[in-house]
Amino acid sequence: MSTINASTRADLPRRWRDLLVLLLVCIPTYFFGLTDHGLTNWQESQRALVARDMWDRGDWLVPTVDGQPYLAKPPLIYWAQLTSAMVRGGPSQPPTEFDLRFVVALAATLGVLATYLAARSFLDDGWPRAPAVVRLGNARFARDAAFLGSLFLATGMLYVRSGRIGELDILLVPFVVTAVGAIAKAWRIYRDRGEPAGTFRSVLTGMSWVFLATAAAVGAALVKGPPGILVIGAAAYGAMALHAGQRADYPPVPRSRNIAGAVIGGVVIGALAAVHAEKSGDAPGVVLLALLGGWLGVVVARLTVAARGRIFWYTLARTHPFAVLVVPLLVLWAWALLVEQRLGVTDTSSWAAAEADENLIVLVARSPIKNLEAMSFGVGLGSFAAIAGLVWLVREKPAARPGWLIPVAWVFFGFAAFSMLGKGIGRYLTPVWPGVALLGGMLAAIVLAMLRERARRGGIGGSVSRGVRPAILAAVVVLALGQAWWYGRGREEANAARSPRAIVAEVLALPGVDADDLATFEFRAPAIDYYAGERVEPIGDVDQREDTAGGESMDFQDLRERVVEDGVEIVFARVKQPRDAYWDPRPAIERLREAGFTVEPIETEAEFIIDNGKIEVVALRVTMR
Repeated sequence: MSTINASTRADLPRRWRDLLVLLLVCIPTYFFGLTDHGLTNWQESQRALVARDMWDRGDWLVPTVDGQPYLAKPPLIYWAQLTSAMVRGGPSQPPTEFDLRFVVALAATLGVLATYLAARSFLDDGWPRAPAVVRLGNARFARDAAFLGSLFLATGMLYVRSGRIGELDILLVPFVVTAVGAIAKAWRIYRDRGEPAGTFRSVLTGMSWVFLATAAAVGAALVKGPPGILVIGAAAYGAMALHAGQRADYPPVPRSRNIAGAVIGGVVIGALAAVHAEKSGDAPGVVLLALLGGWLGVVVARLTVAARGRIFWYTLARTHPFAVLVVPLLVLWAWALLVEQRLGVTDTSSWAAAEADENLIVLVARSPIKNLEAMSFGVGLGSFAAIAGLVWLVREKPAARPGWLIPVAWVFFGFAAFSMLGKGIGRYLTPVWPGVALLGGMLAAIVLAMLRERARRGGIGGSVSRGVRPAILAAVVVLALGQAWWYGRGREEANAARSPRAIVAEVLALPGVDADDLATFEFRAPAIDYYAGERVEPIGDVDQREDTAGGESMDFQDLRERVVEDGVEIVFARVKQPRDAYWDPRPAIERLREAGFTVEPIETEAEFIIDNGKIEVVALRVTMR
């Protein structure tokens, strides 16, 4: 024990140096130019709008939009914005777009640092059976893999996007990583102290890590509910299942059982996916879902061997999945119960049912294809290195060391879960990105180790080894600076029209125009409401649920009444309709005039474009004839 402590103390300067380098990469990447570009994305605009609405009402319990309950997500991201604003200016300071962008940038940075610290611990857990030229200790491999993997994560394309746009998914990362790392520590203590028993001190130490994991999982639940808990279970307890199923010192698994598990899992999942398929082009997704089902069937089948199932059960008993995974859901339920007491059972239940119908979509054939596409580039250099790392794992079939099974389970079980239970939206995979990055970091660490070993033996690897690491660092710096410029300045220079900040300010500066004179025609952009400072009433069908949109839309009769009362209405409308059978193809101006209004376009210097940058929106002065 004293030797380990001495080694840890000797390694502290290197850890601090690595953390400092990671921090220096994160600061410009996530914090440069936080508010240079206005709110654009629907998700971030809605989060900013809800937080300010909660501040206006002085209520931290029930998220609301335009005074209406908005229970799509738990409240932690709104609490974080309110806290940031309070720290900056006290209780009288309303949360702004700065607070939202600062919160997500901080979460992204903490996610990178947590990934490094957690990986340093669980990757230092036995060297996988590598080519014979590799003869290095665990600590060097763990440090290289954790450091490079964290650099990959810090500059991953979709990870950086989540850290620069105010989407709540990035807040999952530090909580999920902390929980996975803490469970891994408890697992390590249990293995080191003997199976299934341990000393009182080791049990107490292990329980402290379980407590930390539970606390982190509570945070994940309050960010997004069950999805964060799902990823924690997939990464940590999925690794335990893989380890128990692959241990070489336990009775072998009959080949027939592996085949039976693969066939049963593949046929059941494939058949169910085929039933849900909507068109012939869904066939690749059905096949991929069937393969995932077959793989999960093999994992389960291997645990049906008595000795393997028993060690898996013992491992679960010492790492307490009930506390880690169920207690957070109970905390979430307690918050929902308080909300229910405030709003009533009907409103709360309708929100829960609507969110489940919209987000829990089982076996969508397109989902794994979309997720696979996102994973192929989402972590940038980490994605490319992870693909190479998976090829290496398949070819070399290294011994199943527990620590490095965690990134494998993180990626495969996470991918399977979101592919079988979701819609295939890339940002939903955000808490899986650390696993992808660490797989890439492991491959890079293996390559560096092989080159160093060849150099030690006098081979040609010396000069190459000295050049690989600087090349990786140079690529990371380029990615960091490039993305820092893009999100800090480039977006505003190239795509200023994607945000309504300028056009709303210009229209409100017109003589006699107030925020309550504004409306939108057949669309709702929460960023307009945010910059107007109050609800901007939508007209017609906006293709959103009423509770999500903060209330009902107006029809032409409602618009007439408002125009008669106010004398004029400023309506933001598309210059042309989307090319979709859902929408009336006639332009908004034409239909407003047909309804009996006088419509005059307002010339503005600012531009505003919606529908993914495809269609321009103009301001119309609407009066009665």
